[in-house]
Amino acid sequence: MPVLSVLTTVVENRAWLPAGMLASIMVPYATGALCCGALSWLIPKKWYLWLDNRMYDIFMSSCLFVFENCNATKLHLYGKPEALYGLPDSAILISNHQSGADWVLINMLAQRHAQQYSFRFIVKHVIQYVPLYGWYTLQRGFVYVRRFGEFIPTAPKNQLQYLRDLPEPVWLHIFPEGTRFNKHRTKEIQEAHSYCRKRELVKLNHLLIPKIGGFKLALTELRPTLNCIYDITIGYGLTLDEYRQDDAPNMYEFVTGRSERHNEVHVHIDRIPIEQVPVEGNELKAWLHQRFVEKDRLMAQFYSTGRFPDPAETPSKLTPLKRTATSFLLMNAAVWAALFCPKVRRVYCYTIAISPLLIIWTKLRRSAA
Repeated sequence: MPVLSVLTTVVENRAWLPAGMLASIMVPYATGALCCGALSWLIPKKWYLWLDNRMYDIFMSSCLFVFENCNATKLHLYGKPEALYGLPDSAILISNHQSGADWVLINMLAQRHAQQYSFRFIVKHVIQYVPLYGWYTLQRGFVYVRRFGEFIPTAPKNQLQYLRDLPEPVWLHIFPEGTRFNKHRTKEIQEAHSYCRKRELVKLNHLLIPKIGGFKLALTELRPTLNCIYDITIGYGLTLDEYRQDDAPNMYEFVTGRSERHNEVHVHIDRIPIEQVPVEGNELKAWLHQRFVEKDRLMAQFYSTGRFPDPAETPSKLTPLKRTATSFLLMNAAVWAALFCPKVRRVYCYTIAISPLLIIWTKLRRSAA
């Protein structure tokens, strides 16, 4: 009986160990990224990009091992998921924002489109202060924007121009709402309703008002290289439980939740050719709001029926374990190397020691932009 209890506990918490191991790989990964950056001064740019892309692909595949394979995620795709299986393209992805787990789901879509290596996010500027991670995401091409106050386009514009000039397809994801929607944030919801009422716009019941600044800038700078916009709508199975509507699971619940729906996710995909997206500011703003009106309708249907319209892959096959597990084991081998090799341990200590300098460098680089 004690053995059975132990086994039950292990199964129920099967994602805890890999999640902890995933958190530990940032130091060796940042060390590798620093070495790769140093090599960029000595090798051709295309070689550096290839090496950087392979490292990034291994890191993101390690994330999928934890959040998709170990979590046994049930991913249901609706709309036009067949677009994911075409040739790689350059695109901006927009989606609703409910949970810290949203980025993982977008990564799952990128992997299915063979775009995982070319995937970037528009993120909050405070990320730059996260040791090692902030420095890496900036040099990787992530775009920082301010959540509050006046939108300042200079630094984001330079990052976007870097992405535009890359000799490869790019996927750039943005949450136009700017922050997560949660039914407990009544002040933000009331402000959104007031905004719609004053401007005679259709009220959104399950989303916040999309902000145009970051999206417009990204579209303007990247349009010459873009093929399409992917409009992604995410619904979490846990929000179908009683009292959980509009209250999406956090990262902890998504990985370790006890509800049978904690790892169930529904994703509606629409692909809009770039030629159909307005150029002029007011038209673009109206277009973006209308996309969110449609998203709100999709969310209302999801809460009513437990699914989105136009089911396509229910569920979608998991990312092959041999792909994600290999990456995860490779990354953790770099962690374990520090336990057995003093020289490796010393190098990692140097990486940790210079992390404050990297934060300062990141801040100065953005300020100089």
